[in-house]
Amino acid sequence: MEVMVCSDINGLRSIILMIMLLLILWSSTTVSSSSSTGINSTSKDRLALMAFKHGINWDPLGVLSSWNDSVHYCQWIGVNCSSHRHVDRVTALNLSSYRLVGVLMLTDNSFEGTFPINLTKILNLEYLNLIDNKLQGKFPAQVGFLSKLQSLGLFKNYFTGSIPASPGNLSSLLQLGLWENSLEGSIHEDLGRLTNLTRLHLDNNKLTGTIPYSLYNLSSLLETDFLSNKLSGNIHPDLKLTHH
Repeated sequence: MEVMVCSDINGLRSIILMIMLLLILWSSTTVSSSSSTGINSTSKDRLALMAFKHGINWDPLGVLSSWNDSVHYCQWIGVNCSSHRHVDRVTALNLSSYRLVGVLMLTDNSFEGTFPINLTKILNLEYLNLIDNKLQGKFPAQVGFLSKLQSLGLFKNYFTGSIPASPGNLSSLLQLGLWENSLEGSIHEDLGRLTNLTRLHLDNNKLTGTIPYSLYNLSSLLETDFLSNKLSGNIHPDLKLTHH
């Protein structure tokens, strides 16, 4: 997952959104068990916090300087941990008003389970990339609520079912990457409503039918890839095909 954070008057709201995303992701998905990864749950929490820290490129108050191995991560500034049932598990982050700026990336982390639907309640989200994980289940139709989303990357997961019409509501979307899943059914005509879309990658799925004519009208498209599906018909040369 990737979230842009700005230092303007919306900076506080943006950093709160970043924190919410981190917490929601970790509370809504099941990570690999310790038997398969050799890493226990508390170590996973520490790694998540360090991933957050490494994504910050401006820390004017030096608040994250305490985030090091000299003290337990539960004693780091802004980190709250449980002292009851799940000892040393992170329960909350409070880093508001510290004017942090950066990008949070949570890809290739072996997250398992279904898509964390709570993410779709963060309506100012601009970048959502849960790439190269082990997420499964149906494609989350609720992403259509994220009207400010510019990049949606869910490739290299195990999503099944059809691609719903709802992504067609994402008028700000620039990139849609869904390759290397197990998506089925036809490509919905409503994707042709994404008039700002520049990159569309749906290759290596199980899609059927023909490429909708609505996509041919998207003059903004710079890259498309439909390779390794079960599509029929000819692909019009106007589509700018690329392959991974």
